[in-house]
Amino acid sequence: MPISYNFANAQRLVIKPFDRLGFISLYLFATVISIYAANIVTGQAPFVHLWQQNPMQFIIIAGLIGGTFMGAAQWLILRQYFPDWKWILAVAVGSTLFNTLQFAFDKRFDELLFGTVENLSSSRSNAATELTAMYMALLGATVIAGFLQWYILQAYVASAKWWMIIPLITTLVAIIPLVLSVLAQQYISLPFPILTNIIYLYPAIQAIAFCCLHKKSEQNILQTALACAPDITGYRKSRSLGNKLYARLTQLWATELNLSVGQLSYLVGINATRSHIFFEPMNATSANNVDLTPLPIIASSVDEADQQLEGESFAKFQLLFLPPGIIQIRPWRGIPLVWISIGVCGAIVAIQYCLAWLQVG
Repeated sequence: MPISYNFANAQRLVIKPFDRLGFISLYLFATVISIYAANIVTGQAPFVHLWQQNPMQFIIIAGLIGGTFMGAAQWLILRQYFPDWKWILAVAVGSTLFNTLQFAFDKRFDELLFGTVENLSSSRSNAATELTAMYMALLGATVIAGFLQWYILQAYVASAKWWMIIPLITTLVAIIPLVLSVLAQQYISLPFPILTNIIYLYPAIQAIAFCCLHKKSEQNILQTALACAPDITGYRKSRSLGNKLYARLTQLWATELNLSVGQLSYLVGINATRSHIFFEPMNATSANNVDLTPLPIIASSVDEADQQLEGESFAKFQLLFLPPGIIQIRPWRGIPLVWISIGVCGAIVAIQYCLAWLQVG
């Protein structure tokens, strides 16, 4: 029997679909806090004095401090998936390299992009060549940063060479609001502030990319009849079925779980009409204690399903019973990653536009 594409992929994902939004939010929050913390540290008197005496040396040291803070904060979120602490080093080195090059080119960028004709090189053609070379150097730095990160990840994930261009992609995406704001000002006379630094798009896009990674290990991948049955792919339909299942379970469950029993976990499948509900324990403890839950009352074990699974599509959920009496139902489809990506990135750009407008005003 062929494995259901949707559910099989969902099991192999490092970040499970129902954990995506929480993971992206935590990763983004941790990164933002680390940036503010690094700015506080590098804003102290010794660093201010160093900036006045030797700006390039300050940028290198500040890059190392900021990169280390950022890598450490991200690793606190990532360590349950990728326990290698060298992620911190990879982020610190990549961040320092990019920031140093950016600072070295910064003044010349301003001259070429916003300066007068006298500031330009001997011709506009030479200026364009110079700008291209500097941009290529910065993009090359992002590829090096991506390689360092991939080197850490490749021990834990399958086929992740594409990760090497993730920093490059984030840099290119972050340029889009800058380009749009410049065009809005120059060609349609809209008073858009120019966003020169959308720094928080970087961790957001990176967190979204983590949600696309697949585990290298094939352990704990269910290939049973219920797991292989076709999926109901509509998110709204799955959510509706999950809400009705939750309401039914809370009505029936009167038993409090003993703390010694711990968490009980099940795969539950519901067809579109709710005429067939099947469950399957995710581990031995859940199998041995299923009678402590109301599942046998409203659902059938996959062992009893026989041919009832054939030709049916199911919305699939991870169902958790937690001591003393908590029920959690999490749809394996999760909120579509495209929705999350548009919502998170759109919110970041909108917030930074609002902050830019306040500064202008």
